[in-house]
Amino acid sequence: MRALGDHQGNVYVLYRAATESVNRDMVLLISENTGQSFYGALVHKWKINACPMSTAFITEGNRAVLLAWETEGQVYYAEVGWSQFATTLGSATHTQGFPAESLLQLPGFSNCSLFSPQRR
Repeated sequence: MRALGDHQGNVYVLYRAATESVNRDMVLLISENTGQSFYGALVHKWKINACPMSTAFITEGNRAVLLAWETEGQVYYAEVGWSQFATTLGSATHTQGFPAESLLQLPGFSNCSLFSPQRR
């Protein structure tokens, strides 16, 4: 689980949920009123009947908040715009193909690294 408070007072919480014994989806909770109330958005689905170790990352950039997470040995990311939370996230392209340990270099964001254990 990772959390971030941005420069506008918005709060983001990114975590891997566990429902119905096989759903281990990444979920983002967002508060636009400094944490007084939250709404959620499904970020990435994953069906697996296990309790996987996962890594997540959140950072604030010049134009948006960057989310990054690991699922099945791949690193995914999405940007969340400050004024269009659900619509931006809902249409975000999650880039796959990064190795399990990756350095993401995106314009407007500091370099961030995301590590997941090697799968054998």
